[in-house]
Amino acid sequence: MVVPYTIPEYSGSGINAFQFARFLRREGEMPTLLTFNRNLKLKAKEIIDGVLIKRIAYFNRNMLTKILSMFIIFPAYLVNILRHDIILIYGAHVIGYQLIISCSKFFGKKIIFRSLMMATDDVEAILASKSRIFSSLNRSVLKRISQYFAINPEFARLYHENMPKKSKVLVSPQGFDPEYFYPARKDEDDHIKKRWNIDSSCLVILSVGFVITRKGYNEIFEALADLDLDFQYYIVGEYEFGPGHFLSNEANRAHKIKKYGEQLLGDRLHFEGPQKQMLEYYQMSDIVLFNAKQEGTPNTLLESMACGKPVLSRDIPGLRDYIIFHEQNGLLFTNGREMVTWLEKIYRDPVFAEGLGNRAADFIQREANFTLVWQRLLEGLYGNQKR
Repeated sequence: MVVPYTIPEYSGSGINAFQFARFLRREGEMPTLLTFNRNLKLKAKEIIDGVLIKRIAYFNRNMLTKILSMFIIFPAYLVNILRHDIILIYGAHVIGYQLIISCSKFFGKKIIFRSLMMATDDVEAILASKSRIFSSLNRSVLKRISQYFAINPEFARLYHENMPKKSKVLVSPQGFDPEYFYPARKDEDDHIKKRWNIDSSCLVILSVGFVITRKGYNEIFEALADLDLDFQYYIVGEYEFGPGHFLSNEANRAHKIKKYGEQLLGDRLHFEGPQKQMLEYYQMSDIVLFNAKQEGTPNTLLESMACGKPVLSRDIPGLRDYIIFHEQNGLLFTNGREMVTWLEKIYRDPVFAEGLGNRAADFIQREANFTLVWQRLLEGLYGNQKR
């Protein structure tokens, strides 16, 4: 499993890859999570919760050190390809993913490629290079994969429109671990609120993700400022990006977003920073809110639904009638006014809210757990054959 970032760095794909590897370890598999040790700031190898994490030395201070790093990266790729049967690549931001695919194909390995974000590394975006030669190279490389893992139907549509072979596509959510995300009883939710000194009648709204422009927090702040009810808004995610952080270019914007939210919402807004344990945050929330205009399928969407929480999401491509069935197991909006309307509905109609949450948990626990995702991947790779 090759991913650009993973724990202790907070990246959605990296966290999901770690959780999937942890699940596979419980299933008796021996996964290796391969990532990069940028400028040697982390351990080269460690085991966390039974998962072996290997970090390849990578020096990204300038273009010369990046090029020289390939003399370290390529041998590391080769060694790990030879040691494993299935190579799962998390997105086109993996350094030299074309080398991984080509080498894996040469040695007869099964190759899964999973895009992470729409308009960033979906197949159309990958092939939309200004250089015809580079675009042709990427197309040739993608033809060699064993399976394209489309985490929602929109990724699959773009694959079909841009690639000649259609039999390689698996459409499935990336999955979640039901041992870590599950519903709590209503009295348990209220008990958590009490420990946090939150009145049981207060509407607790939760968002999870980096405090960056793409997540649409400013629009949330403006909408919530017009919300005429008792609420508290919690944001779990990094908002300080120091030098060397992979989102350091967002540092100034993140500071402005945080300041803007505090100006509009005051003490009703809580920046919690990154959190390793999310279950309690989900369980104490009354609704989980998503406003990103550009996404794949958010991990936290699956996790919060698995915890039986109503979700309110911007209507981004790939979610409607696949993950979220509007007014059945979740809610969709297109603007701030609709966002406010649904938040008020959740607050004033607890029976409606509870029904949404219960149906969300039933659907996600049944359709998107890691056991089912693993079965789908194996069936796509091997069919009825034995591994």
